[in-house]
Amino acid sequence: MEYAFSCIFSTLTAFVMKGPRYKKIYYVPGVISLLVLPVLFVVYASVAQRPGSYHVLPVIIRNKQLEEKFPEIYKWVAPINERSYEDINITGYQDADQVKLAYAQIRIREILRQNNFAQGIHYHFGDSSNYGAFVKALDILATEEAQLYMVEDNNIWFYHVPPDTTEYPECGTSLPQYLTCKVFYAEKPLPTVPLLTRIKDAWDSSWLLIIGFSLFLGVALARLRYRLNLK
Repeated sequence: MEYAFSCIFSTLTAFVMKGPRYKKIYYVPGVISLLVLPVLFVVYASVAQRPGSYHVLPVIIRNKQLEEKFPEIYKWVAPINERSYEDINITGYQDADQVKLAYAQIRIREILRQNNFAQGIHYHFGDSSNYGAFVKALDILATEEAQLYMVEDNNIWFYHVPPDTTEYPECGTSLPQYLTCKVFYAEKPLPTVPLLTRIKDAWDSSWLLIIGFSLFLGVALARLRYRLNLK
């Protein structure tokens, strides 16, 4: 009897000391997610925080009331009426408007190339025309490097004047030199943002989303491992 109890006690002790054997389980999708998540985070930080270059197109809108009130100040506007303009009527029909805008671009290029001071282009936008055609006309003027054009209600007037050939002296200390000199501002390149700074900025803007996803993934893996161990 004592021998039987001794055998049973020895077996239980050996089982408790050794413990059950569990097979290691590797959840492949979870491991892949944990490996890919840092890479995606670095890529997002590199792309989302990349400094961009933005351009604006200055537009001068004509105000006839100010011209009449201050004629001396706005005397430079007078040449707009002293030439023959070719009308480009934008009606809102997309196919026809594209042909007209393409033709206007060719004429603007010819006027600038020939230094034609007697002719100009007059865009007129009808009530059915869309905003995209207006932006396209401004884009054409910028592409052709037109220097003089003016917006007036639903019209854009383009004209060309002889370039200024006056030679200006360098800026000096005397008042006449100061009043006649030209000032040039060098365009500064955009600063380069280090990768660690972009990662920090991305973390500051998306840390809640990253932590939430990581917790969700950890809980999902823990629950899956617990269920597999029970089987």
